[in-house]
Order: sequence, then C-alpha cells, then structure tokens
Amino acid sequence: MSDQRKDRPFSIPDNVIKVAPSRRVNRVISSLLERTFGLSQLQSLYQALPPARDDREFLQQVFDTFNIGYKVDDEALARIPRSGPTVIVANHPFGALEGVILAALLRSIRSDVKIMANFILSRVPEISDLFISVNPYSGSHAAKVNVSPMRQAIRWVKDGGLLVVFPAGEVSYWSPRKRTIADPPWSKTVSRIVHRANADVLPIYFDGANSLLFQVAGLMHPRVRTALLPRELMNKANTSIEIQIGRAIPYNKLKSFDDQALIDHLRLRTYLLKDASNPVAPRVTRRVGGEDEGLEPIVEAVDPTVLTQEINALDSGRCLLESGDMRVYYA
Repeated sequence: MSDQRKDRPFSIPDNVIKVAPSRRVNRVISSLLERTFGLSQLQSLYQALPPARDDREFLQQVFDTFNIGYKVDDEALARIPRSGPTVIVANHPFGALEGVILAALLRSIRSDVKIMANFILSRVPEISDLFISVNPYSGSHAAKVNVSPMRQAIRWVKDGGLLVVFPAGEVSYWSPRKRTIADPPWSKTVSRIVHRANADVLPIYFDGANSLLFQVAGLMHPRVRTALLPRELMNKANTSIEIQIGRAIPYNKLKSFDDQALIDHLRLRTYLLKDASNPVAPRVTRRVGGEDEGLEPIVEAVDPTVLTQEINALDSGRCLLESGDMRVYYA
C-alpha cells in the first residue's frame, strides 16, 4: 500500500495543461488550478490516510476524515437483492460522493459490486477495482472510449453481478427553463445493459444538491461545473446524506420496453422516491379565476367497491409502480 501512496490520483496529469511551450510553466499553471479547484486539499487528505487493509476499510477512512454519513432505514436495505444480475440506477446530485456512499453500502451486503463512474474515483488505487471507468461526455471520442467499459459492464451483470449506474452521466444542475435542479436526460445505454443481461433493476434516490456556486458556474459552461466537483466533495464535510431505496423491478416486467421507454420508466421510478422523504407534501387545488370551472365528467362514476374488487383480482405483475399510498396498475 505504501508504494501506491506515491501515486497522485487528485493531481492534473502533466500532459493535460499545454498552454505554454515550457513544461515548467505548464506545471506551475497546473498547481495553481489544483489549489483553486480543491484538488491539492484532497491530495493532502489522501496522503495523510493510514494504509488500509481493503476497500471497505479505506471507504470508512474517507467517511471518518470528512465526517460524512448517510441515512437509510433497515426496511429499505432489505430491498437490495442479495444475489443475481442486478442493475442499480440512481440520480446524480453531487458528483463523486454518491459513488463512494454506494460502494460502502453495497460492499457491506454483496462482494460482487461494480460502479460505472468517471475516471476520478477509478484513479484511487485502494478502490479502483470497484469502478468501471467511463467518459461521461457525449461525442464520437467518448463513444469510442466507452465501448470497452460497456462490454465489461454487460459481462459483469450477465455473470450475476451487481452494477451501479448513474444514467445521467453528468451531475444534476439548475435548468433555467425547468426552474429546478435535476439530472440531464438519462442515457439509453443503461437500457441496453439491462436488456442484454436480463437484469432486475433497483432505483435509488439521493436527496440534496450541490452549492449555489456550482449551479451558477454551470450556466457559464458545463466544464466549469465539472472542475468544481472536487470542491463540492470538500464542502459535503460534516453532513449526512439521505437515501431512498425503491423496490427491485424484475426483468420480466421490463423486457417489453424499448430502450427509450425503459430509461424513461426507470427515471420516473427513481424520482418518485423523492416523495418518500417528504410523505406529507402539501396538495394544491388549482382554480381558474378563483372559481370552479364546472368541468364535464369524462365517464360515469363507478362504485369504488367494484373498482376495489377488480384491482384485488389482478395479479401482482399488473402493478407498474408505487409511491407511498399510490399505485399504478394496467389491465
């Protein structure tokens, strides 16, 4: 482990900054950027950690160093499949922190865990084996780079493993048009993994968001947002993250979906879990002009007793999704 500590996982590689002909000048610029964006502080904290016996001990060291915790109830933990091909999909509000939390949580339950994430976490030698490194950006170069990780991910799940995916690729950000902080569109490549591996899917929702500075910086350029991720990890110190875990969706309920429909369905199931952290959300009745508009009924009312009997007669496979006391059936 001591040899591994000679690595500098949170430093900018020498070949990245090439703004001057002098290598020494480029290194000075790199050092300045590392201090500006919090990489130097992360590197110092990393170097100060004692050697760890395994990834689980290292992850606990990370939580202790930052004084970061997470909240999840025992009933939710029991819904995590203990074996078999499983894909976990989760929203991506923070950056690296979600991957660290899920690595620690899932490694306490299963040994066959892999997480698809950007290269930052996969550069840390103590936990590199847990991660399948991908390029989260779109474009032809990213597509070529991600071919091998995709094959590795499909093979891992086909062989019965558990794979964690953040389908947004990029971190959640403020959208002026939608006036909310949420993931960008989810990638259909996750649907292909599910279909190729015939995998069950478990949705997980992280409650929270990055700082105002992060949101404003993202309005200037997405890469500025990315550069601030190390600093965002630092400012999560002394916090506790709330996690909502849904119910595993068997593949036989998903196999009829095409790729786009499937990823839309999984995103919906994930964001429905947001309400679980606030089950008594206020209900608002909208009125036009302060008065009821006297809307015409679409169909005649049906006796609730009859509806209840018909729903009870359906098999459990007819329930598409549920959130709190609400359920959606098809028949």
